Amino acid sequence: MLTEFPFIEKDLIIKLEALYPLADTNLQDTEWNRAYLCGQRSVVKKLKSLHDQQEKLNDKATAQRRA
Repeated sequence: MLTEFPFIEKDLIIKLEALYPLADTNLQDTEWNRAYLCGQRSVVKKLKSLHDQQEKLNDKATAQRRA
């Protein structure tokens, strides 16, 4: 599955985390807004996870080339 995604840049993750920060739920907000923000955070979390996996694979490949 990881190879199906283009490389995810760290700058993209940083920008998305700034746009959709992890924050406490505002119970005064509408249910739709809470669900929307939860969905946005879910996407950011997934992209960050994929980025981290890609970085690990990159580091491993680099280490193998040096060996």
